[in-house]
Amino acid sequence: MAYGIYVLLVATIFIYFLFPADKVKAHIAAQVGHMFPNLRMFIGNASPIFPPGIRLYKVKLDYVTDRLLEAEIITIFPDLLSLFGSSTAIKFTASTQEGRIDGWAEFTGEMPDRRLKMDADISGVQLGESPFLKSLADYRLKGIITGKVSYSDRRDNGQSAKVQIVIADMQLSLAKSLLGFDAMKFDRVDAQASLNNQQLTISRLKLTGELLDGDLSGTGFIAGRLKESSISLKGEIKPHQQIRPGLDGEISGKSILGFVSGKGSFPITVSGTLDNLQLGLK
Repeated sequence: MAYGIYVLLVATIFIYFLFPADKVKAHIAAQVGHMFPNLRMFIGNASPIFPPGIRLYKVKLDYVTDRLLEAEIITIFPDLLSLFGSSTAIKFTASTQEGRIDGWAEFTGEMPDRRLKMDADISGVQLGESPFLKSLADYRLKGIITGKVSYSDRRDNGQSAKVQIVIADMQLSLAKSLLGFDAMKFDRVDAQASLNNQQLTISRLKLTGELLDGDLSGTGFIAGRLKESSISLKGEIKPHQQIRPGLDGEISGKSILGFVSGKGSFPITVSGTLDNLQLGLK
């Protein structure tokens, strides 16, 4: 028995120190690129862990030329029983933007026809640390994201995803003032959206804030470059009672004062590309 333990320890040491980190990094990055041609993954380092798994360090994910995500550590655990079946399943945890993403993924088929199904839980992720949002010039967003994301890639229906998130303590800082405000704070933002290939449907965007509330919905399109992706939302904005008497201003050359004094809220549209959003009154 002592000899068996000795052999196991020696084997463990050899696996750890002779682990082909460069080949593993290249293989994972290549698999991501094959399944998602618009995505590029860069991995700083990789190492084996026990129970059996792989830990990736300093991971960066780009959508074409836009930096989408940076993760300090991603840990991957295979479902060992799935290795004997027609599909392969893994569990993963990513430490990113001061929060974490925990998920499960299942792969079926072989390249180039491999398919993916995935579910993930998001907790404590800081919106303001997003490298993509930092690159936008007209506004800054901060807040804490919690929610769920599901994704499936099927031969008959293509790629689809569902997103349901809550953003707590969201702060919106604007390059140009809106209604006399350079920044707005929302205690809670509830968002629900679905994606079918590149077509985005935003079924709910509910804002609950210190100064105003809002309820919007609409559609979008994911372009080859994220900043050029388009969005079209419409809904109602309701300023709180305490700021209505002094509220005045224009959106697209139209005064909002008449709307607010009449029904306590005003209709609004948000449209354009992510790097050039425009507000309007319906």
